[in-house]
Amino acid sequence: MLCSYIKPGNNIIITIKHLFSTYSIDKSQLESFKEKLILVDKQDNRIGNISKLDAHLIEKKNKYPHRAFSIFLFDKNNKMLLQQRSKKKVTFPLKWSNTCCSHPLDNINENTFNNIKNAVIRRMQFELGLKTDLNLYYLYQRILYRASSNNIFEEFELDYIFLGKIYDEYFNKKFMKSIINKNEVKNIKFKSVNYILNDIQKKPKKYTPWFKLIMEKKGKDIEKEANDLKNLKYKEEIINWI
Repeated sequence: MLCSYIKPGNNIIITIKHLFSTYSIDKSQLESFKEKLILVDKQDNRIGNISKLDAHLIEKKNKYPHRAFSIFLFDKNNKMLLQQRSKKKVTFPLKWSNTCCSHPLDNINENTFNNIKNAVIRRMQFELGLKTDLNLYYLYQRILYRASSNNIFEEFELDYIFLGKIYDEYFNKKFMKSIINKNEVKNIKFKSVNYILNDIQKKPKKYTPWFKLIMEKKGKDIEKEANDLKNLKYKEEIINWI
């Protein structure tokens, strides 16, 4: 047994393995919940670590957020690569979101402000099959948000937003669909910012909460900045959307 907790609303202790089998979670997803994430205060100062599992359980009533990142990649036509999360994901399964969303781990390669891009490289290859370079990604801003996925799991994150643009011909839907990790990503598509904003208005439940927040408040600015990344000026203010 990896872990157990009391299901909200009653006194039945449920094993995590049983819970994940109910959610159709595969072994790799189960193992990932042993990973140590970086616990921070609301000013992004590291205060310790927390298991990925505990970081996402509502019943833990976490006082502090954990560090995360969200990647927004554009193609040569200025269309954003979106991913539909796998049905095996514990939080927000089958929701559409930005290119990649994950967490840096609490190790010497990923646990500082200056080396979080190493985590970006790792997850881009793991989820989407893309081997990318550190120089592709530009830090745009950090946000703080909290959102529940159901009555068991939530996200409480201090999220680093990275922008990037790929001009290569291979960066297209046909190629990307052939290399994605199906345990992580169900589908992908390339869409313009205008299309995304209109679709969010029409079908808000189709998208992850952090993606909706970022697009509604920063979508147009992100599109503009993605067209001139070499002159992008990192915005130091942490936006609190809680």
